Amino acid sequence: MLIANIKFVLFGLILTLLLVFGCIHLGDWQFAKASLKQQLQANMDQRLKMQPVEMPSDLSNPESLRYLRVMIRGEYLAHSQRYLDNQVYQDKAGYHVLTPFRIKQSGQVILVNRGWMMKDFNQQTPVQSVVPEGEQIIQGYLWLPPNKTYRLGNASEDRSSSVIEVLQIAAISKQVGLPLLSVMLRLQTSDEASRLVVDWPRPDDRIATHLSYAYQWYGFAVSALLIFIVIAWRRRWKS
Repeated sequence: MLIANIKFVLFGLILTLLLVFGCIHLGDWQFAKASLKQQLQANMDQRLKMQPVEMPSDLSNPESLRYLRVMIRGEYLAHSQRYLDNQVYQDKAGYHVLTPFRIKQSGQVILVNRGWMMKDFNQQTPVQSVVPEGEQIIQGYLWLPPNKTYRLGNASEDRSSSVIEVLQIAAISKQVGLPLLSVMLRLQTSDEASRLVVDWPRPDDRIATHLSYAYQWYGFAVSALLIFIVIAWRRRWKS
């Protein structure tokens, strides 16, 4: 009986420690995500207070340009406009309207996210958003698409379609046949003709959720340890 109890306790201890360390790891992961979003928000708040500058010529370190306010002159390339599907705003489905913009001074082409538009489920294709014609001066901040992107189901991109499901600049560049820059521009104000919604989510929008998940995982770790102690103690009195 004693040997059986010892084996039971050792097995339970090993299993409990694995569970505790796993929960702590998941809690640390959620806490790290919250910390990162807090840092991004602080960086954004600081940079959006600055005056806009010209488009930087050195893009070798895109991360250093995140949230940098810029003012550029050039023209939209309306024929290469794309619509990023599955974008939700205030619980309504829609698209982000992505329009390439040729910078006059350098001739470079940057992808501009001009805002959100509601999806019309009675239409197979999006209602074409009005694109300002001629030379424009636009302001916004530089933004980097997330490294990890996901598709719905097994859908694949149709090169002939203006609707895309995945925001990957390299793929869009290949699709539209334009050498797009590695960073995007998010407009801070919408042009009157398009009536697109320009209300971008804050980096720290879900920080409370991440912290809540972190504390839950830490709580699971403590609970697992307490449950093991109680069971082992009761087992001891049965020996």
